[in-house]
Amino acid sequence: MKQSTLFLGLVFVLGGVQHARPATGTALGTATAPAETASGQSPGLAEVRRVVGQLGHPSPTRRKAAMRQLAAWGPLACDALREAAGADDLETALSARDLLAQIESAFFLGAEIRLEVGRPRIAWDEATTLAFRVRNPTTAPIRVPWPKQTTAATRPSSDDAEQVGRMLDVADYLTVAGPDDHEIEPRLDPIDADEKVAQVVASRANSQPPFSAVAPGQESTLEVCQFNRGWARYPLLQAGVYHITFEHQPTWKDAAWMAEGLGRVRAGPVTIEVVRAAPDKIRLASRPLELRLDRRGEVFEAKAVSTWDRSVWLNLNLGPDLERFAQVRWRFEPGDGQEEHFWEPEPPSAAAGFLVKRLHRVDPCSSCAVASITVADAQYRAFPASAPTTRPCGMTLRYTNVMTAPQLRKIWAGRIREADIPAAVFTGSLTAEPVILKPPETGRSK
Repeated sequence: MKQSTLFLGLVFVLGGVQHARPATGTALGTATAPAETASGQSPGLAEVRRVVGQLGHPSPTRRKAAMRQLAAWGPLACDALREAAGADDLETALSARDLLAQIESAFFLGAEIRLEVGRPRIAWDEATTLAFRVRNPTTAPIRVPWPKQTTAATRPSSDDAEQVGRMLDVADYLTVAGPDDHEIEPRLDPIDADEKVAQVVASRANSQPPFSAVAPGQESTLEVCQFNRGWARYPLLQAGVYHITFEHQPTWKDAAWMAEGLGRVRAGPVTIEVVRAAPDKIRLASRPLELRLDRRGEVFEAKAVSTWDRSVWLNLNLGPDLERFAQVRWRFEPGDGQEEHFWEPEPPSAAAGFLVKRLHRVDPCSSCAVASITVADAQYRAFPASAPTTRPCGMTLRYTNVMTAPQLRKIWAGRIREADIPAAVFTGSLTAEPVILKPPETGRSK
């Protein structure tokens, strides 16, 4: 599954990327609204009221032209439209109410938007910040799709839930094009790993997501910390220059307005140059971990190798109960058509309960030992005395952890501190590629 499907169906469009040499670090947006009057000035209330009066004109052409002009003025027309919404003339009142609803639900209408990149040159594993600065040059409030900021956004990193929320607030309007102009899709780690993150995502998915207003002459700033390294991120893993553009157009009911781009706001592109690429196994990965089974002398070692662009935690609290512990299970598949069989070693942590020290952090490109078995013991398990054979046998290992971080915290409450269980605990199963065992040449030992 693509990670972008976790962004609540957000749509990312590559159109509009400019190929001319862009500014590095800062780019000012352009806006099509609010339109000016014939005199070159923003309309006054009297002028707006005059055009609102045309909503009840006998000529359909005049009514449509008035609607178009008021939509172009955007927030500047809202006061007069509210007055007209209560007019005695039913057609005027209905048209005013309908247009007012469209304008009041629109974002960025009449705004000037500037994009800024905190660090324009980074390695693949270094974080940068993308800032959105929205200035209101009009005399009416402008709506933006994020809550009023109550905390500083300029620190190097932010709380996971806050970072995810800020990314979701703007991701729908972003296009990130990498080297060769290929589009970079956003990546969101599983939201069920953290209750606060899940709540933030749910709040953006409901029918009334957060928003705030930018007062006339004021500016609102939203900074997405960990733009390429956070829980919700654009993984910039390939070396080269990435172009970031912003574009939004209100969803008008009139198809002609949509076609002409009425109210469209653009910003960028700004660039980020990745000067050192991620290793291939990180760039091409589709899941966080791989389980590898290798022979080292007279021992087979199983290691979980990270192929993800962020750190993952592996739960090695092994036990017989999958509702409280993780498990490892060896599988032996004879090559002569005999029935496969399994072996689950006695877990060392079952008696001790849950130990925080058995949660292991696996950084990108690093590994963590999961289990091991001697060659002699593997042969003993693979070739039971009751079924002698000269055919080789396939052996593999499966690791399973079904408990998310919130579930582990709840199950072991009172035994461990909640803060000791990181949110990024791997949940799921890993299966190593099989290795081939040959029957022992002489005798049998356990």
